[in-house]
Amino acid sequence: MSARCREPVTTEELLVAGGVTREVLYKWVAQKLLARPTFTTSTSGLIAVWPRETIEKVRYILEKQREELPLKELVALVHARWPAPR
Repeated sequence: MSARCREPVTTEELLVAGGVTREVLYKWVAQKLLARPTFTTSTSGLIAVWPRETIEKVRYILEKQREELPLKELVALVHARWPAPR
């Protein structure tokens, strides 16, 4: 696995790659579809960063929402596909 694959993505990168809004990301955090980002400092100040796999999760969630799955089922599918680290 390359170092690039392990690098986190910023919220800005995630918005572009996933085609969603900041509000949607944080709504999904509240709904337990996404884990909370971590925060780090950069030359531009404090920024939120997400695991790189979040791009794939966002695309998966959008795909399943188009299938009109109920939220409870969607949460179960996301957690089954990406189990929380122990």
